[in-house]
This record gives sequence, C-alpha cells and structure tokens, in this order.
Amino acid sequence: LEKVYINHKIISKHKDINNSEVEIIIKQNKNILELSFNLGPFKRLKSFDVKNFSWYIRFFYNGSFIQLPLYFNSSNYNYAKYKAKNSILSFRISNYVCVDKNIKNTMEIPLFLFQEIKKGKQPIVAELYAKYTDTILTISSHSEKNCISMGSINFGDSLFLKEVEIPELKIRFLFEINMPEVYLTKLYLKEIILQNNENFSPQGMDFSFRDGLPDIYWTISYEVTYTHNYTKYDTINILHLSKKDKVIFGVYDRDDFSIDDFIGDWYGHLLTLYKDTFKTLTFDHVSNFKIKAKNIGCVNCL
Repeated sequence: LEKVYINHKIISKHKDINNSEVEIIIKQNKNILELSFNLGPFKRLKSFDVKNFSWYIRFFYNGSFIQLPLYFNSSNYNYAKYKAKNSILSFRISNYVCVDKNIKNTMEIPLFLFQEIKKGKQPIVAELYAKYTDTILTISSHSEKNCISMGSINFGDSLFLKEVEIPELKIRFLFEINMPEVYLTKLYLKEIILQNNENFSPQGMDFSFRDGLPDIYWTISYEVTYTHNYTKYDTINILHLSKKDKVIFGVYDRDDFSIDDFIGDWYGHLLTLYKDTFKTLTFDHVSNFKIKAKNIGCVNCL
C-alpha cells in the first residue's frame, strides 16, 4: 500500500542533545505505522556514565500512556509477541549501545494495537527512552552494611537485576495519525475432529501416552507484520481492522520433548465465519473444525 509521510515535532529532550542527533521518519499506510530512527552519537551528553543501555519507545494519548490491549496482556496468549510484564504498550528499539555510538532501526506497528485512540485524525505523543540493567545487592539482617562489597557477600545476602531508566535519554515528539476503525470479534470453537482413515490416523502420533493419541491444540494468527497466537481456551476475543481481515487457524500436536507436530491449518476471511450457527471447516488432516464468529462492533468509533 502507498505510504504517507507524517510530520513530527520534538517537544522535549535534554539540552545537550542536538536536533541533528535525533532523526525520526514516520510513515503510515492504512493499517501500519512505520517509524525509522537514527539516534546519536550524542557528542555533548557527558552527564552520566552508563556504558550499555537499550532504547525503547512508548506512546501517550490524551495525557496517558497507551495501554497494551487486554487480550495481549494475558497468560492465555502463550506465544504472544506482545505479552508484557506491565500494561503499557512499549517496544524495544535497540540492543545494548553506548552514548558515543548511533543506532539505526525501523519498526512497524499494526494500528489495532492503538485501539484506545478514536478513529480519524488524532494527535499522539511518542517517547523514546533508554534503560540499563543495574545489579542490586540486598543485605541480610545479620550483615554489617559497612563491610559489604561486591567481592564479599555474606550468607543470606542476594543479588538481583533491575532495569533503570536514564533521565537524560528521554525524547518526546508529537505527530498526528489517521486512526482506522478497530473491531472486536468473539470466536467460538466447538470441536476439532482429526482425519482417521487409511491415509492418516491420529493413533501413534504421540508415543508417550497409552495409544499414542495426540495432545491437540489450536492457534489463531492475524495476517499482519506482527502476529500473535492464541493457544488455550475455546472462546477468544480478537481485535482487527476490517470484517474482511484474514486469519489463520492452526492445529498442532503438543510435544513436550521436541518440536510440536503440525496437523493442518486454514486460511480465510473472518467475514465467512459470521454466522448464528457453527461452520464446519475441513483442511489438511482435520476433518471437522467447528467454529463461529460474532462481530461485537467498533471499539474506537464513539
């Protein structure tokens, strides 16, 4: 799709960071936000002594952090790309770098992750920030504080790692996106029946238990740059950008000792699944995959 360039304005940065040391290019097609960065080297910024740090980005809308959609911040999404330790939507831009080195990177973000933002042209603020990993020593109650050093740790003391943000490396910029409509759909899975004939049989697929019957599970993936899989319950809520969006259902045999065995997958439009009754899909070695979808509606239209 044709990409549209978006202007931006830097609204906050450290006084020793020059504008020429912060190059940001923003593009948008209908559904994807593309951000390109060329940061550093920061020649005048000598106010701290951190050798290795990583760059991240997060976003503000109406004065608050944009949150990771609830459906992605859950243990149910076992292989989710966006599974997070907290609820703030953030992305890692770089691995470890130094203040006297520059980093270049381009990232793409599917706009359904910004489902908090109302449809239409909306201003948002992005914040580039950096973090380093610090080693913290916890001293036990029987230790003498003035005797503790990294080379001498008493029994009961402990070390743990903590990520620390660097105040000097925070850069905020303002830009406007044309936010598309984001839809919520509920999917209901009723049953999965595998092929069982002379050409394929589930018997013997898993030799660890009894008759070797497979421990099957299903996944759902979106056809976007960033994909996530759902691998647990039989009812799921998904966010998407059009009723015509395509999804992939996969069926696998879980294997605790090696790679899970692929059984089959189906690729098609959500629109074909919007029914009051369950639709039966047949694909690969799956003879019956009963599923239906219910369109809940647009979540950012009001």
